[in-house]
Order: sequence, then structure tokens, then C-alpha cells
Amino acid sequence: MTRRRRITTALASTLAALALASAAYAHQSVAVLEGAYTVIVGLLVNPAYTGQVNGIDLAVRNANGEAVAGLEKSLTAVIVAPDGSELTLTLRANAAKAGWYAGNFIPSVQGNYTFRVGGFIGDASFEASFDKPAHSDPAVLDAAVITVPTTATPTSTAP
Repeated sequence: MTRRRRITTALASTLAALALASAAYAHQSVAVLEGAYTVIVGLLVNPAYTGQVNGIDLAVRNANGEAVAGLEKSLTAVIVAPDGSELTLTLRANAAKAGWYAGNFIPSVQGNYTFRVGGFIGDASFEASFDKPAHSDPAVLDAAVITVPTTATPTSTAP
């Protein structure tokens, strides 16, 4: 391999690693079961807006960083809204990413939402809380800040 090609390959690898790190930046990681596993939680869509479908983006890794697949039936995820109301999410495996799971919800108010994730990995049970799942603060923004037009205007007049 030529020197130029090695440098190009190294640069491409570094940029790819940085891109992956920044993509997961908003996700929060918590070690569970005495560090045997790491649970990673974030929002599917960042930034999140009121009235828009979003979801939990959840992964489980073992101590070697390897994906733990097949947990969609043994895990539970609860989203807690700013007012304390709760919704238990239906988790599904992400077919494109081994060891990743998702469950949809629609946030109705602006504010900081938290997640509680628990269940079983094998025969061992755990529960963990995640209070920083988003890029923004608050985690869910009011959709009015990106709504056009800001007021309803008629587009035509009917006779």
C-alpha cells in the first residue's frame, strides 16, 4: 500500500469514527448488572418537537461492546413527561442495527422527558434511568418555533 493510500485510509477511518461518536452524542449510557452490560438510550429524532412522532433509541452492549440482540420481549421502556405522566412503550428490534431497539411516542408538551428502562438480560434483572436523552435542552421543543405559517391564512376564497 502506498504512503498516500495509507494516509487517506487513516484519515477516512478517523472521520468515520468522529461521525459515529457525534451521532451518538445525545445518547446516554448507563452500566448495569455490575458493569456486565451497558444500556444506551436516546431519542430517535433530534431535535424533538411537540406533536411529532419520535421514539426511544435503545441499545444493549455486553462488557466487550458487542450487541445483545433478542431482548425486545424482555425489556420495558417507560417515558416520563415533564408533568410526571408516564407511557409504557412497545419495543421492537431494529432490523438494521443488531442489539438496538425502538418504541414510538408523540410528545405533547415542551420540556425534559426521561426514560426508565428495565427487564431481563438472560436471567438477571435490572432497572436504569436516563435523564439526558437529547441534543437539546429542553429535550422536546415547541413545534411552533418551526411552524410555517405562524398563523393560519386562507389560501383561497370560496363563492
